[in-house]
Amino acid sequence: MLYHGQPGSRIWKRVITENACRAGAGSEVLQAALAAVEQVDTSVRLSNPLASRH
Repeated sequence: MLYHGQPGSRIWKRVITENACRAGAGSEVLQAALAAVEQVDTSVRLSNPLASRH
């Protein structure tokens, strides 16, 4: 499962769940989910510079 147990996994699922069912939804939903995960990942790395990326 993509992002399972990783920082940002909840936001990834939330963005997709809330937006994929909307009329006209397309790849922009995945792009928004990825952007949200990257934002979380950046904040995690800033707060813990020793955190490793998987």
